[in-house]
Parts: sequence; C-alpha cells; structure tokens
Amino acid sequence: MLALCEATGYTGSREESTNMSRDHEKGKNAPLKSRRRTIFTRDVSMTTFSIRKATQDDVPAMVELAHQRRIQYQNYQPRFWRNAVDSCEKHAPFLSHLVQHERAISLVSESTHTVNGFLIATLVPAPPVYDVGGLTCSIDDFCVVDGLDWEHVGKALLEEAMNQAKTRGAVQTVVVCAHLDEAKRKMLANEGFTIASEWYVRES
Repeated sequence: MLALCEATGYTGSREESTNMSRDHEKGKNAPLKSRRRTIFTRDVSMTTFSIRKATQDDVPAMVELAHQRRIQYQNYQPRFWRNAVDSCEKHAPFLSHLVQHERAISLVSESTHTVNGFLIATLVPAPPVYDVGGLTCSIDDFCVVDGLDWEHVGKALLEEAMNQAKTRGAVQTVVVCAHLDEAKRKMLANEGFTIASEWYVRES
C-alpha cells in the first residue's frame, strides 16, 4: 500500500476519511447499478461474471472485500496483519483515489450486479540498483469473495490487468500474497508466477 501511495501521490485527509466512511456504510452490500462499460463477460460453471473498470460507486464494495481479506490474513499472522479498528475508514479514501487515478489500473468483477472481486495495479519503476528492462505492474489490493473464486474470477482480473499493464510498458507483474493464502497461491502458480521474495516475522 505504501508503494501505491508513492506511485500515485496519495496523501489522504481526515475529511476524505469521514466522507468515505459514510459512503461505505450506505453502500455496503447494496446492489450495483448496471451503468459501467464491460470489458468482457465470462460464463464459468453456470456462473456469469463481467470484468470492467472500477468506478467510485464500487468503492464501498471494494472496501468491504478488502476488510474481509484483512480479517482472513489476521488469522495467518496476528501481529503483522492485525486489522486496525478504523481500517475501512482509512482504506476507503485511498481506494477512491486509486480508482480515479490515471496511473492505476482499477478493475472489478461483477456478477448479478454485485462486485465479487477487484484488483488494483500500479506501474512503478524498479529501484535504480536493478535493471528489469521496464516498468513493473505492482498488485497488492486484489480480493475475491471466496477462495473458490480465485480459479476463475481472480484469474480473469489478473489477466486483464496484465494485458493493460503490458500496453503501458510493464515487463513484469508482482503480486502480493500471504504465505497461507493457499487458493490464491495456487492460482498464481498455475499462471506461471514464481516466488521472488518472502518476509519473515517474529516478536521483538
């Protein structure tokens, strides 16, 4: 998330957080309007979902999905992933900023007018001590409703993000994934991703 802030120049504000918090409560679990341009539609195992660009109307649903992921990850490593009590209020304006930022790729998956997954990617240069040959497509905020959705919804979101990133000069894609998020790790491995780095944590 820090890398995304630096890449897009987001600083945030108390007023943004308060307003987006109210919007989150209003929009939480509310059905979405069919008013956005669909990139493509896919029918898998009797379930149809569409991938499209995210809009401000999607932010409350995105915030809720991200919140559920934080709760999931908190079980994996209680201190490192400890969820802040006001995490949704802080995350909402950040996601809102990225959705409207031209340097970010913001996508959602929608099924029966409900968001069932989202992904946000940013294009960032490699540190000057590395020469990867171009920009990196960095993906951190990447969530689906259920672990079973990674195989289809998560894969479709990732493919579309990578396609868009490639046209913008990305030569590699880096996806953040918790060590114990087995369903997501399996999907990434099936798509040809390999582990480049691991973080080890212990109490001080």
